[in-house]
Amino acid sequence: GAWRRLLGWLGDFSSARPGIGAALHNALHARRELGRASPGRWAPAAATAQDGPNFLLVEVELAQLRPTQITAGFAEVVQKRIEWAGLAKKARRSLLESHWFPAVVGPRGRTHIVDHHHLGLALHEEGVERVSVMVLADLSYLELAIFWRVMEQRNWAHPFDQSGQRRDYDAIPGKIAQLVDDPYRSLAGFLRAAGGYAKDTSPFAEFLWADYLRQHITPEQIAKSMEVAVREGLGLAKSPLARYLPGWSGVSPAAAR
Repeated sequence: GAWRRLLGWLGDFSSARPGIGAALHNALHARRELGRASPGRWAPAAATAQDGPNFLLVEVELAQLRPTQITAGFAEVVQKRIEWAGLAKKARRSLLESHWFPAVVGPRGRTHIVDHHHLGLALHEEGVERVSVMVLADLSYLELAIFWRVMEQRNWAHPFDQSGQRRDYDAIPGKIAQLVDDPYRSLAGFLRAAGGYAKDTSPFAEFLWADYLRQHITPEQIAKSMEVAVREGLGLAKSPLARYLPGWSGVSPAAAR
């Protein structure tokens, strides 16, 4: 039951974040064989010369989770809220039981989530108070500046703002509720859902697509009609100009000859 859901979730997570997902999958399989699991919590593995493996499943207050990115697509958050509102109580409980937020413990013991920011913000706005977190690593011993450099090096942080500009790490909000809206991130998400490009294992792939779309579609177009913007985006997504992007599924100029 719980193990099947956990390992199934890790399969989905591995496809999006292969380095994290594969490590978790292998570690949890080993823990299962050793019989070291207990309901709702896994004791951390013995410390190594670095920081792990230190996999731990815990329940925490959602409001205390800290983002590792500056922005989110609020239109996507609204869609997740609508989906949540349509669920019965049992289905809501099942969703919370089967969705773990991957996270890293940082300086001062703060928990920083490295994925599922949109879901986290949606649940927060819907009044959910507690969620399950899978701790990937304990980096609480690092100084703050080094912590963020390590997080970015491991593709666990994305310090870019709603204009696609690189920012200092202190621009990353301290709370999920303080995430900033980037309409182009929503557009990129809806474009992938519409078949504009394939799901890709590259970290922050949707943000790269958002930056591409930012060059061709105006904010006014998105504000007027997201549906029309997605239709325009479908054409842009197949353009050879987008062939550098993860998940691109157009026809390269060489193949078209």
